[in-house]
Amino acid sequence: MLRLIFLRIGFFVVFGFFGVMAFLQPEVYMSFVPEFAVGLTGLSQENLLFIAGALEIAVALMMLMWRFTRFGFSIAVIFLIAIVGSSLSLEQWDIAARDFGLLSASFYGMWRSWMI
Repeated sequence: MLRLIFLRIGFFVVFGFFGVMAFLQPEVYMSFVPEFAVGLTGLSQENLLFIAGALEIAVALMMLMWRFTRFGFSIAVIFLIAIVGSSLSLEQWDIAARDFGLLSASFYGMWRSWMI
């Protein structure tokens, strides 16, 4: 139980920080939005970044509320699969490795939150 609480706190910090930073300094994170996503959705890179930032903030807030933890971990898994895939397509191996670690942790959190 304590492991899940620490995992939730960690996800709150990581997702909350990157979600807020996407709004405060979008020019820094604009290069992480892949071109194929722009072509696929028809939205600009900035709009896609703001959508991702809002989703990250939503996941962070869900980690604070016990009732929504399961849903938050499920969204985090889907979101991190997309991030790892886009990092691999852009050949950003270090970012993909870091996000794969977060993906593994979110799978564990999703599994544990369904067991409780």
